Amino acid sequence: MTRNYSIAEILQIAVQIEKNGRDFYEELVNLSYDEQAIKVFTYLAQEEERHIAVFKKLLDSVQTYDQQEVYPDEYFSYLNKLASEHVFTQENKGKEAANGIEDPVEAVDLGIKFEEESISLFQAMKKIVSKDNQNVIDILIMQEQKHLKDLSNLKDVLE
Repeated sequence: MTRNYSIAEILQIAVQIEKNGRDFYEELVNLSYDEQAIKVFTYLAQEEERHIAVFKKLLDSVQTYDQQEVYPDEYFSYLNKLASEHVFTQENKGKEAANGIEDPVEAVDLGIKFEEESISLFQAMKKIVSKDNQNVIDILIMQEQKHLKDLSNLKDVLE
């Protein structure tokens, strides 16, 4: 049977991704001794917290609906695999991901990877929501693209 995601479920996934991102950067703050690194990781944790608030606000504003279109099982298998492989969709994985990070550039590189994966996930999910709700997914994508740009800029400063 085909698994249909509602816009609310997609937003819940987005909130979980951001919570794990926040936990990831907060753990890096705790593990870091370098003042510059602490500043960078604190900023990134605050950005993730801001994204959580944005996504929760979106979640509060959406109406659930009955999916009207039917998509092939292969697409939903792909989507489920994409979501399950994204480390930040799994609860409490943010701190775990921070283990082994040795410098701020490495952490930013990992953050960039996570942001890129989030964008890919949301772009795929956009295909399974009604046209009325695609604008919500666009907002998610724009938030992640902004964070990706911020991370890229931070990396340039750190290198």
